[in-house]
Amino acid sequence: MDNNLKSQTLSGLAWQFMQKILAQTLSFVITVILTRLLTPEDYGVVALACMFNVLVGVFVSGSMDSALVQKKDADDLDYNTVFYSSLFMSFIIYGVIYFGAPYFAAFFHNSQICPIMRVLALTMPVGALTIVQSAIVTRRMEFKKFFVVGITGQAVSAATGITMAYKGYGPWSLVAQQMVSVITNSCVLVYLVRWKPKLTFSWSRFTEMFSFAWKKTAAGFIGTLCEQLKGYLIGFRYTSADLAYFNRGEGIPEMFKNNISGTINNVLFPALSKLQNDREAVKRGMRRAMMTSSYILTPIFFWLAAVADKVVPMLYSEIWSPAIPFMQIACLTAIVTVLNGANLQSILAIGMSGEVLKLEMYKKPVMVAMLFGGIGFGPIGISFSMLCYSVYVLYMNTRPNKKYLYYSLREQMKDVGAGILISSIMALFVYTLGYIIENDYIALGVQTIAGAAFYIGVSEVFMPEAYRYARQTILEKIPIKKNYGNKQETEECH
Repeated sequence: MDNNLKSQTLSGLAWQFMQKILAQTLSFVITVILTRLLTPEDYGVVALACMFNVLVGVFVSGSMDSALVQKKDADDLDYNTVFYSSLFMSFIIYGVIYFGAPYFAAFFHNSQICPIMRVLALTMPVGALTIVQSAIVTRRMEFKKFFVVGITGQAVSAATGITMAYKGYGPWSLVAQQMVSVITNSCVLVYLVRWKPKLTFSWSRFTEMFSFAWKKTAAGFIGTLCEQLKGYLIGFRYTSADLAYFNRGEGIPEMFKNNISGTINNVLFPALSKLQNDREAVKRGMRRAMMTSSYILTPIFFWLAAVADKVVPMLYSEIWSPAIPFMQIACLTAIVTVLNGANLQSILAIGMSGEVLKLEMYKKPVMVAMLFGGIGFGPIGISFSMLCYSVYVLYMNTRPNKKYLYYSLREQMKDVGAGILISSIMALFVYTLGYIIENDYIALGVQTIAGAAFYIGVSEVFMPEAYRYARQTILEKIPIKKNYGNKQETEECH
């Protein structure tokens, strides 16, 4: 990786990480406030309404935005082609949702779902207006703009959602929050990226990019369908409150995963795409990203699983206590999915979207079988089946990387094994402390400080390679001042 690309990658990581940290922190605070103002039933009905919208929303861009990022010589004709094809699809998808909403609501015996689906679907044509701008920012790795967009959207939507919740609008406060977020994000992105569509369209350019995009889209649709299946099963067989407990249990683990692993993967794809002709360089980049994200996230997830019995009641109130076991299982699942993300990004970066589609065809029948096997044990059975499935997915996702990048599952486990071992021991230590200290607030503080000190201390002593990678990645963006007599020089770590 040349110095310029390395600098772009590290800068992208820094801005994406700050954007996600601030945005997710704000989102987390909003969620805590709204959770105390709204009921599990309010959350459940919006979650049900969102599922179908998310499923068909996969087709809005048709992964043409990813094709723009992956294409080395994309020009303005490509941009316009993607813009008009995505906008056209967004209106088609909105029509499907509008006319299909009553049937979807009838299936779950909840009339509230229909109008909520129709309103939320309006975000699709609005979002389609900035698909090209988003791809341009990603291609240029100008992630500072995503930082500005994300923070602005979160702030405006937070004020809207909380105000409406206080005034008693129930689930519609969540709907308004999402709508305002998308509209604000789109307006700010259009302002920052001064690209305007022209009346040009190329069918040949469309088919060229579509050859890459349709496979990723098909894989995304299959993956999203099967991912949503767990929500469908819980919502149909049990109650909307059960679905809310399930979703809330996944909420904090998802936040941590999106902040760190999502940041690395978002930057990893365009960075590795620039190196797609050098498979050895792609492997090095993927390996470093995987080791860094895993070593940072694994202790967080183990710690969260160990203190979930205190975190859930403190943040959301006792009424949300049924979400505790879901959070604990979700933490363990997230540890595995961090590795899955890096594997998929490297496959896409070298242009093997067909491999991703084939993987989905192999994986998803197993997922469906596991879900139907787990539903008999209640919502918790579905949560546990997802943990088992994530392990199977890791095995499948590493097969193409073993073939194309010579990076096998065994080698990957060797790279991340030290972090998992140290984290698991730390979690047992933290969990034990929770029983020794009676006051929950004091216990949580002690568990947090002691867990961090244990993990960092052991890592400093044994210095595993993954820890060195994680520490170096952070330090490479921190200026270090050195004194030489009366002269002070600032330099960066390399």
